[in-house]
Amino acid sequence: MKDFILALIARLELKCPSLHINEWNNQLAQMNEGEQMTFPLPSAFIEIISDTPKIQLGNGVQLYDPLTVRIHILHEKYNENGYFYRDLDVFDTKQDVYLALQKFEPLNASTFVCISETQDNDHTNVYHFMIDFATNLMDFSAKEPRNPLTVQPPFTY
Repeated sequence: MKDFILALIARLELKCPSLHINEWNNQLAQMNEGEQMTFPLPSAFIEIISDTPKIQLGNGVQLYDPLTVRIHILHEKYNENGYFYRDLDVFDTKQDVYLALQKFEPLNASTFVCISETQDNDHTNVYHFMIDFATNLMDFSAKEPRNPLTVQPPFTY
């Protein structure tokens, strides 16, 4: 999973260099509770959602299917063409993230397909936009034999 997340971070950093990219840890709630904001805006945070058990494929290989990757976009802008609290630039940022990940295919995963976009309308001064992508991911980390040099030979009498 770590390599999968690192691939997402690298892809977003390459395609959306103006965004701060990190893993989602409910930063918006922490910010709304008055904790100090420790990240620049605009930002994109990666959340991995897997609500189903892993599928056992055999020989130690497992499959996360379905796997949803949610990108949380946090954006702040107060004045757009003279309109206080109008932030239309968040839609440009959202589109940049969409274009970066739509049809993206990291190692051991299927092609990303956007399945939903949601704007959180219950926000304070920071706009929160979420984009969900469907994929799946094969986990080969426990594949047998894991290391041919350490496999024990069959027991003989």
